[in-house]
Amino acid sequence: MGTSDADPADRGEAAALGELYDRHARLVHGLTARLTGEEKATRELVARVFADLWLHPGAFDRARYRLATWLAVRTCETAAEHVPRARMNGHRDLDRIEENTRADEAITELTPRVRRALHLTHTAGLDYRQTAAALGVSDEETLNRLRLGLQAIAARTGAVREDRR
Repeated sequence: MGTSDADPADRGEAAALGELYDRHARLVHGLTARLTGEEKATRELVARVFADLWLHPGAFDRARYRLATWLAVRTCETAAEHVPRARMNGHRDLDRIEENTRADEAITELTPRVRRALHLTHTAGLDYRQTAAALGVSDEETLNRLRLGLQAIAARTGAVREDRR
């Protein structure tokens, strides 16, 4: 097995696709089931998503996405292409997934220092002073990093603060 999820897909081997399927089928199936609400459509769409990965491994851009994220996006796109909108249960899920994907993309484009500050405050649950202490920088520098990160995410996702409109 390679060092990343993408390596088996790049190799184009049947066994490698099986490894990826075993690792990610639950995600794709769950998302598809929420979107369609029909087992038959779910099975067909799961097969389409993995067939797409098999037939077009170059479509997955490892510099832009993690494989799980790409599969989730591709699942939504495939559902939108093959299931009439009236039958889609989770059309709001599509919007949320697309927004989360844009936020993930914005985060990957941030500098490591800004990403670390965001991680400590929003994932690890530290307040800005604790984050500043953990990073060994001033409170002001931490607040600046957080502001830059949140602005980049907001710009990418289209989120705008109410008081700034």
